[in-house]
Amino acid sequence: MKTKLIFILTLLPVIAQCGGSNWFLMKNGYSLEIGHQYIKTSKYFDNDGEKQDFLDYSTNITFLQTQYALSDKFNMGLYFPAIIYSSAEFQFNDTTNETRSASSTGDMELFGKYCFYKTPKSTFIVTGKIILPTGTDDNDYRLNTGFGSFGEAAMLEYIYKHNGKLYIQAYGGFLNRENNFTDEVIAGGDIGYHILPELWTVFLCRAINPLENGNDGKPGGLPGLAANNSGYVRLGLQLGIGISKKIDLYAKAFYPVRGQFVQAAPVYEAGISILFNKKTETE
Repeated sequence: MKTKLIFILTLLPVIAQCGGSNWFLMKNGYSLEIGHQYIKTSKYFDNDGEKQDFLDYSTNITFLQTQYALSDKFNMGLYFPAIIYSSAEFQFNDTTNETRSASSTGDMELFGKYCFYKTPKSTFIVTGKIILPTGTDDNDYRLNTGFGSFGEAAMLEYIYKHNGKLYIQAYGGFLNRENNFTDEVIAGGDIGYHILPELWTVFLCRAINPLENGNDGKPGGLPGLAANNSGYVRLGLQLGIGISKKIDLYAKAFYPVRGQFVQAAPVYEAGISILFNKKTETE
């Protein structure tokens, strides 16, 4: 990459893939999140961060994430993109445009979280993650849903809460991808505020910086679809509505500020989050 993506680490601003990080749960607490993410575009960021034209293509991801607290200090869970459906137009014989599509599961992530320090207002958490190659990496039209290789990640997370109305969440870490794919620096952050007792508004930032230390001859999928050397900085807004003490509905929208070999278009997400048994550390 000739133009590096730059983060402002004072905020350390997801799921990635989707997403950022769930709240830390207290002992025997269990959470379940089901969501859907959608992006459609006819442009992408090239390797220099410039927008380029492309034929129409779209991605739909239906995912679930679960988390369980073995103790007040240790949580474990998984993120599973259960259905990834992608479609793209391709030009054949220089005249005919035809749409090709693919659908499969994505790469599953197993994670563990350890809370090593906390005060009434601040919590520090370290997270370890293993990525499993459960997606498809050999689609004929590069509509891949996975990298076909394992990955390992380590992250440091900080949560600050104030008066039950304001919270700040920030994390940063490193992702090691195997099979000659580039490693990545990852970061994310939220600033949330309770407008009303059951209404949250959250400002979001998500960033991935590829280190380009892999084999550039392994492109992976189309830009943004399990692609090698893919990265971005996205800013977003989330609204969350509590319909009961344990069930929240949410909607998010991310706008790309910078990008490299990724779709140049907003990302939309909506879902439901259910909390069982216990409250979270931030309540």
